[in-house]
Amino acid sequence: DTTGSMADSGKMASAQSAARLAVTTMMGASSGGVTYMGLVPFNEAVNVGNTGVTRAWLDTMTAPQPPFTIGSEWQGCLMERRFGIGNPYQLDDTPPDDGHRFKAYGASRASKSGNSWKTTEYVPKNDKYQEPSSNPNWRGMPQAGCPASRTAFLSANSADLINRINAMQAEGSTMIASGLVWSWRMLSPAWRGAAGWGDAKLP
Repeated sequence: DTTGSMADSGKMASAQSAARLAVTTMMGASSGGVTYMGLVPFNEAVNVGNTGVTRAWLDTMTAPQPPFTIGSEWQGCLMERRFGIGNPYQLDDTPPDDGHRFKAYGASRASKSGNSWKTTEYVPKNDKYQEPSSNPNWRGMPQAGCPASRTAFLSANSADLINRINAMQAEGSTMIASGLVWSWRMLSPAWRGAAGWGDAKLP
């Protein structure tokens, strides 16, 4: 949980300490063993990272889409999938095939003038994604609320996991289902291989 309230009363430091203890207890200080752990920081979204694999999960054909460059400006957060306005979001482990791709998280409509984003419509607040226009510090940012802390797919590298834990930041609102469903996808056989996430050799 990397939501904004985790900045209060030492909560983030305690969570980081517990996560480091989990890594060192399960894996020790070495890398390349047979124990694998993953990290899924979340607030109202999960940042899966901007990579060749994750860009292939994006629905780039269906409007509305933020007019930022997926390869360079997209920060790595995805909207959960829903099929039709007003329908519920589908929190499942269906792999991102041609009929089940994700929209990039962010403003629905925006224009860029110089270095400033001017946004007229944000992800709807009543769908549990934060509406950046409610926070004056977020106005004009088409991916406001996308956490800076990124996921780490199942890894045997304890040092890398601990570095990522140490770098987690408390920010944004809370949508616990985002963290849970991306943890599920990290472990799901349906997501194994080139079309999904991670290493096809892992169980």
